[in-house]
Amino acid sequence: MYLRTPPTLLTAALLALTLVACGGGPPRIVGVVLDEDGVPIHKAEVETDPPSDPELSDEKGRFFIDRVLPPDGAPQPLPGGDYTLIVNKRPDYETTRQPIEVDGETEVTVRLKKKVADIGAPVAPEPTPEKPRGPGEPDPPVSGQ
Repeated sequence: MYLRTPPTLLTAALLALTLVACGGGPPRIVGVVLDEDGVPIHKAEVETDPPSDPELSDEKGRFFIDRVLPPDGAPQPLPGGDYTLIVNKRPDYETTRQPIEVDGETEVTVRLKKKVADIGAPVAPEPTPEKPRGPGEPDPPVSGQ
């Protein structure tokens, strides 16, 4: 004698396996934000264009986006389609824009570049402390006179 699995249970199990294997399921963006050395970036701001619910990456750099913000402001499920992923971590990293196509669960790795100080930028001189004047010394000249 053998056990027979009901067809509805077997069908549901096969459908679930097919969706997982083919990247099915509801559209959403799942990703990780790393620096150029592969180190996760915590609290990077992640959003999309068209606008989605903004997210912050967790301590392992992970994030996921599954809702959009239409003009009326009521969040709705993320539809599949073309998006631009916008990621930044101010003030230390450059903002990155990455085009993606969302079809089911879409995995993304974003690498942020560290901002480089502008070496050619003028630097304000540090103020020099005034020397105390001794008795009988004249006042210093005022510029522009």
